Amino acid sequence: MDFTLGYNVGVSAPPPKEGSTMMRVVKLFGVGAALVVLVVSVIGISVESLSFQPYTVCPSGCPFSKIQAALDAAKDGETITVGPGVYRENLKITKSVSLVGADPAQVRLMPGGPAYALIQVGDESTLGTVRIEGFTLQQAAGLVQRSVYTDVVYSSIQGFIFRNNRVLNREEVDWLGSIAGGEVTVEKNVFSSNSSAEIEGYRVRVVNNDLWSVRANPSWGTGNEAVVEGNTFRLGDFGVLLMPGSGKFELQGNTITDNDLFGVLLAVPPCGDVTDPSRVQVTGSGNEIANNGKRLPPEAKQVGDGEGNVCPQGADLA
Repeated sequence: MDFTLGYNVGVSAPPPKEGSTMMRVVKLFGVGAALVVLVVSVIGISVESLSFQPYTVCPSGCPFSKIQAALDAAKDGETITVGPGVYRENLKITKSVSLVGADPAQVRLMPGGPAYALIQVGDESTLGTVRIEGFTLQQAAGLVQRSVYTDVVYSSIQGFIFRNNRVLNREEVDWLGSIAGGEVTVEKNVFSSNSSAEIEGYRVRVVNNDLWSVRANPSWGTGNEAVVEGNTFRLGDFGVLLMPGSGKFELQGNTITDNDLFGVLLAVPPCGDVTDPSRVQVTGSGNEIANNGKRLPPEAKQVGDGEGNVCPQGADLA
């Protein structure tokens, strides 16, 4: 069933403020001199071509062995390519770059020591697009508080792409990833238990992820939108918490099941504090929303659908 809910959500929390938010070993058994020369020549070409990749990182044999060193050397618009390996460092991205790992199964980033975030993005300058792709971001002994943290208001980053990553947390506490920008795409990522995402921007796309929990906020202006499509939200606190200042939400084809609190919570009355309930529109269809609200008391369920699946009552997004 298609559903349209017209609400303005000027949530009574203060607007976001600055500083906050919301990527071979070859063994040759020669059988003749010609074969040996041929293989060595091929290997020589391969090594030579690798040397032309100025921002390539790998444990040995590349221009850089540390990701942060490559980030520091790169210029705006460059791509830093990270080869297979385990990298123990806390990163800070202050340029409009692409950070691309070979594959989440092969490239693991772990804390190099205590820090606020494993990857911190932004500084006082305005950035273009930042892309992070192809990594496993793994918590270790609670050394960092956040997997990703955008250290500026979303308007200071034109675009943020977070794609094909795995966010792995074996700790008991929630490990939050804060991703913000003018246009934000969070796509094809896997967030393990206790790893949640907080996503904010003028245009937000959350597509085809396996998420424990997400908080989405398409900023605090008019004409903003968030598309949440084809995701699985399971075994978290809230499945989807929508916290707009204003704008449009579209939920399509998501699976939202077995979450402890509401499967979908819209920050509109009576489920959230607002100032002017007229400028938010929520539409949805094709969503499976079931078996949520396990930890909700009966009185909380009654402000929603009575079962803990959706709040407010009447928001049928199935």
